[in-house]
Amino acid sequence: MPKSQGRILELHRNYGTISSDSFKHGDEIMPFEITEDMLVEHDGVECISYTSEVEFDLIRDDNVRYRQIKKATNIRFVGNEKLLKPRTTSLKYLDMVQETFDEYCFENPYPNDEANFERYLHEIGFRPRMLEYLLCSGIFLKKSLYKIYLHNPPSTVIDNLVFDPRLVVVVDKIDQCLRSFIMKWTLGIETSYKSFISTALLESNSSIANEVVEYWRSKDSKGRKQNERARTKRKFRECSEVYDYVRNPELAPFDDLMEQLDLSELARLLKKLKELCHGPSVKFSSFDALYDSAGMIQNVAVLRNAAAHGRMLLPGFCDPDFNGNWDLVFDNADTRSRVTDWVLYEPLKQVWHSRGVSEDVDSFLTTVFDNPYRRAWMELHYIYRAVISHIDPEQYKQFHVEACRFLRYEPEAPMAGLDAVDMSDLRLADMGPTTLEQISGVPAPFKEIANEAADVWTAFSVGEH
Repeated sequence: MPKSQGRILELHRNYGTISSDSFKHGDEIMPFEITEDMLVEHDGVECISYTSEVEFDLIRDDNVRYRQIKKATNIRFVGNEKLLKPRTTSLKYLDMVQETFDEYCFENPYPNDEANFERYLHEIGFRPRMLEYLLCSGIFLKKSLYKIYLHNPPSTVIDNLVFDPRLVVVVDKIDQCLRSFIMKWTLGIETSYKSFISTALLESNSSIANEVVEYWRSKDSKGRKQNERARTKRKFRECSEVYDYVRNPELAPFDDLMEQLDLSELARLLKKLKELCHGPSVKFSSFDALYDSAGMIQNVAVLRNAAAHGRMLLPGFCDPDFNGNWDLVFDNADTRSRVTDWVLYEPLKQVWHSRGVSEDVDSFLTTVFDNPYRRAWMELHYIYRAVISHIDPEQYKQFHVEACRFLRYEPEAPMAGLDAVDMSDLRLADMGPTTLEQISGVPAPFKEIANEAADVWTAFSVGEH
């Protein structure tokens, strides 16, 4: 099979991008990894040796930040002109912080005093990992972008665009709050689904509960171990009277097995339940909304797992490169994205059209759909609006109060300074207009995140809120 052809578009330290029209979708951009055989030394400097023209194979790379992406591999430089690009080197931590602060318009109170600068960072609570909030290029903007937005203003204007480094610490605290809410709200989904399913099956007196347990016990070794753990929960306890372990020597009570399942496994159980409950003898129509959300449950589990393991969420929400195939998908949304199949696509499109917005709607929805975090964020709100509000109204009310408090903001309210932020009661809007929206025209991230939730609420109204 002949290799695909293209041209080098960008080269970074560890990866590059290729532009190619080899796949009948027009020019498309795909990433590739820099390999050691591409490196040479020239005048004592490590460089990437390349030609503009390349041949390559296109392969699938599974699970790159929760997505399956396409990347170029087996790169062959076939151009006639050999080119060299010096490869950037790693800076020391403090040098990197100072360079990044300057690049993103942050104040440096000790530009020529490394010891005091290090002490200052420690005193305000700034830690190395927090650089990601700047480097993701979505929460804050580079100084070079402001120069473009302001049409090359005098340098004094740019010099006056200065952020307080303490803001990065506040953003990190807000990210922690967001993670905490994500874990709490996903636990609410898990608890509501399990309770509703258990109650419906046990009250029906059908054999489906045992059929589900038998399926789960038999599907693989993990399912067998989960069943065994569930069987020992009540062993040698008076509460074991609620189940006949003698007549069911290999099966656990349905409720106890459900406790063993995590959110992503619950999605798999829902798919089996749909198969069993739609036979000729029994049908639970009340489960239909749960079945329809099974795929969403798996997506939300990705967001929940990231939060539970302490991974920053805001950079993932805001960084376009979080999707390794962003350019490939966005430039060819009609052929490279499945956004039109998304259950939220038409309802959200109608919301935007009702506001008189018809242009760029597909681009916006593609941006959300192909970012695993943002898609899961909107699907979490859909699950609460479309499912939890019906099967567990009390859980929904609690979620609604918490979400409103954390996400709500006043569109025209002046932004208070950092000293006015209550660190014991943070809200998303406390991160402030980190993109200087009035200058750049780029919406503040807190607005984007809150508005995406609000759009789902509007599209799937539950009536009284």
